[in-house]
Amino acid sequence: MCLIGFIFNPNSEMPLVLAANRDEWRVRPTQAAHWWLDHDGVYAGRDLQAGGTWLGVHRRGRVAALTNVREPSRVQADSPSRGFLVSQFLQHDGKLSTYEQAIQDDVQRYAGFNLLMFERAEGGWIASCLSNRAEHARAGQSLNPGCHVLSNHLLNTPWPKAQRLRSRLQAIAQSSSDPGHALLEALTDDEIPPDDQLPDTGIGIERERALAAALIRGEAYGTRSSTVLQITADGQVSVIERTWAWSDGRLSVSAEHSTRFRLDE
Repeated sequence: MCLIGFIFNPNSEMPLVLAANRDEWRVRPTQAAHWWLDHDGVYAGRDLQAGGTWLGVHRRGRVAALTNVREPSRVQADSPSRGFLVSQFLQHDGKLSTYEQAIQDDVQRYAGFNLLMFERAEGGWIASCLSNRAEHARAGQSLNPGCHVLSNHLLNTPWPKAQRLRSRLQAIAQSSSDPGHALLEALTDDEIPPDDQLPDTGIGIERERALAAALIRGEAYGTRSSTVLQITADGQVSVIERTWAWSDGRLSVSAEHSTRFRLDE
């Protein structure tokens, strides 16, 4: 994932609304969201190269999503796939806090990441964001209720595409009780901000421009899927996923599907 916006209101009628774009190399083999046969209760897309995922939900009441941190100096060729962090949390038998503790000694083995985790607990939903950047490597950041955005830097870093998604997410959520398809359209925002608004992450201005929009239309690298996930207070889950493909010199929707299910009691 390279852009995630979400509204977390654990005591409301809809504790979680999340909209996300996954950006990846187009040649990397990928499976669209589905029920995993080898891990009962997991609904997620799958990276067929390494086996993990970037966004998923478990029937027990777990949601996780991940973005990479854009730091060229931290790239490690022998790092394990960051997608395992998502799939491992979804399958973890203990609490969210115990999973965070369990992986603390290993977080520096991975290239830079931000891991969002949501869990239905006795008192309501709880959430955390764990990053392995130096200043956050030893503790997850408990999330307060509200509208948050996450791209390839720290939580709520005001990159232009993150700020634009936050504004649209707030407006859509306030105007609709079922914002799914409106949020999918918000994720198609391909506006590139002026150069003076772009971050400097060490990849050069041309690459910053190429990655600046919410929807990245690159031929070799770009947006592969857009996902909207909603969970109600009584455990109803709705997931809409739109997949993108490069064909005939342009980016277009290759498929769109949705599913609804109820979390286990």
